[in-house]
Amino acid sequence: MYKINLFFKFFIKNFLFLLISIFLLFNLIFNPNILKISWYTFYKKLSNLKNKFLYYKSPLPSVYSPTNIYLYIVNIPPIINKQKNKIFLYKQGIPVIKIINKNVYNPTTIAQYGLQKYSYYLLYKKDKYLKEAIRSADWLVENQNLYSGAWEYNFDFKVPGTDIILKSPWISAIAQGQSMSLLVRIYYITKNIKYRKSAEIALKPFLKKVNEGGILSYFWGRPFYEEYPTNPPSFTLNGFMFSLIGLYDMAVILKSNTAKTLFNNGIKTLEFILPFYDLGPECDYHLGHTAYHLHHLFVPKTKVHPAGVIIIPFILYYLKD
Repeated sequence: MYKINLFFKFFIKNFLFLLISIFLLFNLIFNPNILKISWYTFYKKLSNLKNKFLYYKSPLPSVYSPTNIYLYIVNIPPIINKQKNKIFLYKQGIPVIKIINKNVYNPTTIAQYGLQKYSYYLLYKKDKYLKEAIRSADWLVENQNLYSGAWEYNFDFKVPGTDIILKSPWISAIAQGQSMSLLVRIYYITKNIKYRKSAEIALKPFLKKVNEGGILSYFWGRPFYEEYPTNPPSFTLNGFMFSLIGLYDMAVILKSNTAKTLFNNGIKTLEFILPFYDLGPECDYHLGHTAYHLHHLFVPKTKVHPAGVIIIPFILYYLKD
C-alpha cells in the first residue's frame, strides 16, 4: 500500500510538472512580453518548479530516532545538484565544493551527503544508497585527526556577518555533530567497530575550549559548541543545534555517558540562549556582532537558514527527555 501511494504521488507531481511545462512553453511562444525572457531564465524557472514538485514529497517520522531518517533531509533537493555546479562528486564518489576555482573537501557536506543517502536507503530500500552512505562514512574515518578527534576544513573561510577569517585548518561543531550522526547510523547497520571508535574520538573537541583547539565556549557561564571557533565567540545557532543532535545520537545508540552529559548541558544552554536570537519574525544566525556592540544585540546581521528555524522546536520537543 505504501509503495502504491508513493507511485500515485510521483505520477501526480510529474503530471503537474508536465502541464506547467506546456503552459510556460505556450506563453513563451505566443506572448510577446514573455518572449523577452531568455531561455536560461525559462530553464531555471522550470528547474525550480521541478524541485518543488518532485523532492518535497516524503512523509517524515512523527518521532525522531537516531536509527531512522535524519530530520527532514529527504525533503530537500539532493546534496549533489549538477545544475548549480557547486557541489559534485569527485574521486571515489566523495562530494567536493568549488571555492574560487578550487575543489575542496568539506566534512560537513560529506556528512550531509551520507546522511541523505542513508535516509534514501531507509525510504526506498535500495542498496546503492547504503553503499554511498558507507563511502562517506569511510571518508570521515580515514580523514579524521586522531589526536584532536576533529574533521578539519583545509581552506580559509570568512564568517558571515563579521570581518573574521578562519584560517586553514579550522574545525566546527556542525561537522562534528553531523559526522557523528552519520557514523553511529552506519555503525548501527554494519556493526563495524571502526565507525563507533571514530564517533567516540569525535567527542574530544567538545571538551576543549576554542583557545585550546576545541569548539567549546561559554555564554554567561553556559557551555556552547561553536560552528565557527572565533575569538570572541560568535555563538552560531544552527551549528550548535546540529551538534546537539549528534550528541543525542551518540548517547542513544552508543550509550555514551560523555555524549549524554554534553547534550544535557547543551540543551540547557539552548533553552536559555534562544531569546537572544529573537528578531520578531526573523531569527539571528549568530551573536558574533554582540561581542563588538552589545547595545546592538537585536540588530540583524545575517539571518538563520530556514532549516535552523525548523529544528528549534524539533530539538526542544523531541530530544529534551
